[in-house]
Amino acid sequence: MGLRFRKSFKIAPGVRMTVGKTGVGVSVGGRGLRYSVHSSGRRTSTVGIPGSGLSYSSTSSGRTYQSASYRRRTELARQERESRKLQEQEYARLQVELFENKLAMLTSIHHECDVAIDWLEVASRKLDFAINSPGPNEIAAQARLASYQPGFFERLFRRDEKKRRELEANVELAKKRGPGSLQGLETHDCYRKPHQSRGHRCLL
Repeated sequence: MGLRFRKSFKIAPGVRMTVGKTGVGVSVGGRGLRYSVHSSGRRTSTVGIPGSGLSYSSTSSGRTYQSASYRRRTELARQERESRKLQEQEYARLQVELFENKLAMLTSIHHECDVAIDWLEVASRKLDFAINSPGPNEIAAQARLASYQPGFFERLFRRDEKKRRELEANVELAKKRGPGSLQGLETHDCYRKPHQSRGHRCLL
């Protein structure tokens, strides 16, 4: 059941205005004779005999244009509305396809991990540094700290001390990770977990 709205009110003696979902209409006349004009262009003339229940109505759909160019304009306007509606439907269909495609990509992402890693072989590899000695992270952090040379503007605005403290903090962080722990190996691609190695699949 569709929603309907209609409100009619008197604006002058014998003149009423009607407001509805489809537009606004104005009617002039009284009992037995009334002429109505709607915003859509529809015109209605009603003639009747009061008290008899008999009446006659004549409705015209709007102005009739004489020239072909004006009649063509009406047809082009109708085609434009239909084309816009089709475009909206096509856009909605495309959005649905895009959403379904994203779902399919999520459910088939494991098929794209086609490069296998033998984690047993990785676990048997020898480390490139000795246990209880500075690891590559700590060595790199110390090298950055030792090679730091503040520039002119850093010294001018006293930013060199802040930068040096950051480098020292990086060295301490690398020490805490430790060369003998798994955290110290996070920069090595071969020791990344499967969910951290894009495009790899574990054989275990």
